[in-house]
Amino acid sequence: MRLVAKCSSILSLVLLASCVATVAPEDVKYQHYLAKHVDLSKKAESLVSGIGNEFGIEDRIYVLSIANWDPELKGEKVEARWDWYTGDELRYTHGRDILMKEPPHRFWGRKSGVELGKGEHRVVIYLDDKKEEELHFSVK
Repeated sequence: MRLVAKCSSILSLVLLASCVATVAPEDVKYQHYLAKHVDLSKKAESLVSGIGNEFGIEDRIYVLSIANWDPELKGEKVEARWDWYTGDELRYTHGRDILMKEPPHRFWGRKSGVELGKGEHRVVIYLDDKKEEELHFSVK
């Protein structure tokens, strides 16, 4: 009898966990930053430094995205892509699948000043193939 009660309790917990609603894509709010440094550790106190839109040729250029939503809702997977331009010329593109488990969730892409070269640049952020943001910056 105890085994049946335990199995019933476990089954109830599994069913309850699967009943948590998933956040709708339109309910996720994003903030995007360009920065020289992003702390990649999970428990970082100071997440980002060197926020701005001017970089040196030796700098790494991070585009950091922070997603927030109602913590009562379950996150979902999103496909992120970053297109890096010099003027109107597409120089690089890269992307990855992001599993957003709980808010706030952060993810990033990066290039270096050496890769992009001196000049005026922009990075376009796409989420699930939809243009989310365009950030302009220069490398000196």
